Amino acid sequence: MFKIIKLLKYYSGGKCVCTERLDGKVIVITGANSGIGKEAGFILSHKGAELILACRNIEEGNKVVKEIIKKSGNIYITCEQLDLADFESIVSFTNRIKNKGAQVYALINNAAIFHHPFQLTKNGFELTFQTNYLGPCLLTLLLLDSFKKKFPSRIVNVSSEAHRFPKCLEIQYLHLPKIKFDEFMVYGESKLCLHLFTNKLAKLVKGEEVTVNCVNPGNSRSNIYRSFPTINNVSLFSFHHFLLWLKFKNCWSGAQTVVHAVVDPNLKSTTGKYFSDCQESTASELANSEELADILWGCTLDWLKDYLSKSSFKKI
Repeated sequence: MFKIIKLLKYYSGGKCVCTERLDGKVIVITGANSGIGKEAGFILSHKGAELILACRNIEEGNKVVKEIIKKSGNIYITCEQLDLADFESIVSFTNRIKNKGAQVYALINNAAIFHHPFQLTKNGFELTFQTNYLGPCLLTLLLLDSFKKKFPSRIVNVSSEAHRFPKCLEIQYLHLPKIKFDEFMVYGESKLCLHLFTNKLAKLVKGEEVTVNCVNPGNSRSNIYRSFPTINNVSLFSFHHFLLWLKFKNCWSGAQTVVHAVVDPNLKSTTGKYFSDCQESTASELANSEELADILWGCTLDWLKDYLSKSSFKKI
């Protein structure tokens, strides 16, 4: 039993030890109705942050709002509908935030899907690529002018070690249907792209008191695995769940590096970095390619141009 406890402690990863308060600071969290996003919301609410939970399922989101208010006593928690697989939904969401006059301190791009079967969105892009990459990019760019107004701001993109899966990246074909669809590789590509976007944006806004960083929450027992194939064999199913319990973090542990990137005062000038277990880490060689980042940036602006033009977004 003692050895199991030691293993659980080891696999739980780093812990954010920052004691700073966030009173009066507005934080937007995508995918906050469950998993790591929800747990980050609980932690940040106890620090006095004003939270906007951006959720696809507004009913579930409102339930979480009530939970957080009840447990934290922080009444400054609201929920707004946001579907990252629908560009119009993203434009509508950002317009509502701006109309409220909210001066955003931090944006946590947490929402993602994993191992989802091939599906096209209403915008014509593959679902995982749009939900995990294009959607967060559009959201970030449309909210840029909501930052920088009151105090230094932070953009935290939740990535994954899966960004190391791809050994090459054919950017010009990313948004097109693939002859052989590999759910793992598509997920890895979406996270690799998020790294490249992070690095490029960090350079473009450097000096404007906005930091942009990537974090790896680690493997966590969240519902991101809801599309993973079901194991029908009882013995394998039981063993699989034992490994999940033993080696995967709970959502509280998974949220620690996310919270660290938002709260730690020592990171107020740190940008374009990758964090794992509450420490700076090294991303893959592809993720640090300036050439790939430049190409992807140009393609991304082209893919999103119709929706960026509907807003006050100005090319950086």
